[in-house]
Amino acid sequence: MEELIDAHAQLQKITTRLLEQLKQASMRKQQDLAGEQIMVSEDLFDVMIEAFSERLRLRTVWDERYQDPLYASMPPEMKPFECPPNINKDTLDHLKSDIANLRSWRASFVTSRDTTTSSKTDRHTKHHSSTKKKSGLTKTEQKKIASNWESMKLTLTKK
Repeated sequence: MEELIDAHAQLQKITTRLLEQLKQASMRKQQDLAGEQIMVSEDLFDVMIEAFSERLRLRTVWDERYQDPLYASMPPEMKPFECPPNINKDTLDHLKSDIANLRSWRASFVTSRDTTTSSKTDRHTKHHSSTKKKSGLTKTEQKKIASNWESMKLTLTKK
């Protein structure tokens, strides 16, 4: 069990370092990232958002198990040991906050990349404002959003 706790602590340190690098990458222009030891990309933001979302989902389910009346009625020697330790409302709120931060940083990163790599025309500016709203979503989440064509087909079939 001690090994598991040590491994978890190391994973937390690595995750914290990675979050800090993602935060810094979202604040700098794409050219400034060329010398970075870690290759920051939109996909890395997506992986982290999806991983944190899954962790939140699993911890929420785990917490619900402890609230189950059946669990409370079990004799102490029959109860499973508490793992992961320290799941509480603060832990879940912290995960939600991290996910919101990652989405915000992703949007900033994508926006700065797009403005760096494309010309600034009126057409781009109009497209840019709608893209900024979606840039906080992962690529997987963006695929789930109905395109304009799908929305138009839905409204046409309703008439």
